[in-house]
Formats: sequence, C-alpha cells, structure tokens
Amino acid sequence: MELLGFLHGVKKGFQDVEKRARDPRGIRHDP
Repeated sequence: MELLGFLHGVKKGFQDVEKRARDPRGIRHDP
C-alpha cells in the first residue's frame, strides 16, 4: 500500500523536523 508508505514518510519527516527544531544547531549554522 503506497498510502501507508506515504504516511510513514510524512511521519518520519515530521519527527526529523521536530528533532531539528529542538536542536539549535540544526537550524542555525553559526561558526
């Protein structure tokens, strides 16, 4: 089922964004 795979991809992407938002280094690339 490609719909299930799509939802899984969206969920994984959302977790990556959440993890990045929690880590300041993921957003800002200050030297």
